[in-house]
Amino acid sequence: MKIANAIIIDEASMLNKLAFEAIDTTLRDVRGNKLIMGGIPILCCGDFR
Repeated sequence: MKIANAIIIDEASMLNKLAFEAIDTTLRDVRGNKLIMGGIPILCCGDFR
């Protein structure tokens, strides 16, 4: 995760809010900064209707 340039989340519309919060917290801890999602761009794909 320290060398990731971007993260793609497929079927993001199926994820619970708590999953996004867990990803955010984990990325902040691993990357060692307080930016949203650890400063990594996140591409969320899915069926948003």
